[in-house]
Amino acid sequence: MATNTKIKIRLQGHEKFALRDGWLTKGLSIIDKRPDAFLGSEGPDLFGIGNNMVKSLRYWMRAFGLIIEGGSAGVSLSPIGKLIAKYDPYIENPYTLWLMHSYIAKNKEEATAWYMYFNRCDANDLEKSQIYSILLREITQYASGQKFSEKSLSNDIDVLLNMYSKNKIKSDPEEKNISPFSQLALIKNVDGKYTKKHPDRRIFSEF
Repeated sequence: MATNTKIKIRLQGHEKFALRDGWLTKGLSIIDKRPDAFLGSEGPDLFGIGNNMVKSLRYWMRAFGLIIEGGSAGVSLSPIGKLIAKYDPYIENPYTLWLMHSYIAKNKEEATAWYMYFNRCDANDLEKSQIYSILLREITQYASGQKFSEKSLSNDIDVLLNMYSKNKIKSDPEEKNISPFSQLALIKNVDGKYTKKHPDRRIFSEF
């Protein structure tokens, strides 16, 4: 007998904040000692960021597979989160970024727009409006009638493209809004047209 399984979609869990440089380091360090850090009102003081940014950080850590939700017990570091906290807490190795990117690019339920862009948007040299049209089509098909906010999808696309395509070299090196994932150079922005790129193997150390 067929069963109806509700499709899970997550858009704009990041509160419109792209992941910022240094956030994951704070998150890994604090959650390791304070599983309750995301509970109650202490978060902004513990992490040194605003309340909505704390919500965003929690989302990013979950979307990248770094934490496991424990309900009233708070959260705990996942096995991958523990490894990164131990061996690369400052997220200095590009391989760490690649590992996390690989996770979010497959995380259809927590990062639906990321999954659809990296797996269902194959054309290159696309303007933002064209990317939106493709993702809207793909998510509508995937949702099978479930309603979702098109505005949230648009915000996800803005965050995604800024997160991967901003270049620290061309920006203020002290600018903390630049996402560490720009180091992977997986999205190239030329005159407002975006192209997905293969990772440059030269940035990864030999094992």
